[in-house]
Amino acid sequence: MYQRVVYISVRPVRVSDSIVRQEIVGPSIERNAAAGVTGCLWHDSVNFLQVLEGPLEATWAVMARIRVDHRHYSVNVIADHPVSTRSFPDAPLKHVAGRASDQVGRVLTQALERAGPMVSDLVRATEKIEGIPESDRADPLRLARWRCRAPWIEPAIDELIAVRGL
Repeated sequence: MYQRVVYISVRPVRVSDSIVRQEIVGPSIERNAAAGVTGCLWHDSVNFLQVLEGPLEATWAVMARIRVDHRHYSVNVIADHPVSTRSFPDAPLKHVAGRASDQVGRVLTQALERAGPMVSDLVRATEKIEGIPESDRADPLRLARWRCRAPWIEPAIDELIAVRGL
């Protein structure tokens, strides 16, 4: 069993594509491989979206580094749940950018629109998830578990998986 953590964050204008490639992607491939973590980093000129998969402790150790990284801000975990198989089994960090990212961006935008007007408002996103029992909606701890399932992000992850040759 592996843990999948997906986050979205804001990319500052000062973080160029070459900084992403040289300072983020390159070193992350080595660190992720050593930790047994795989995943995918997508970005456009405004946001980063990353999927991390691996052993629970290793995945959250990577997230701890990501949360304090000065090259982005407003890090919002939008999915955190166990998975039986990895979506990116052979990629310590698959990098999706440029024209290949256009379709992912469209799907991500649609997913975020369905989830609610603000990604950071996870309560609003949770309200869009069907099937949450009223007893879970009334309990903050139970509700937090539903927030971390975020099924509305799955189409964007499917698009990331479909991008080949990066």
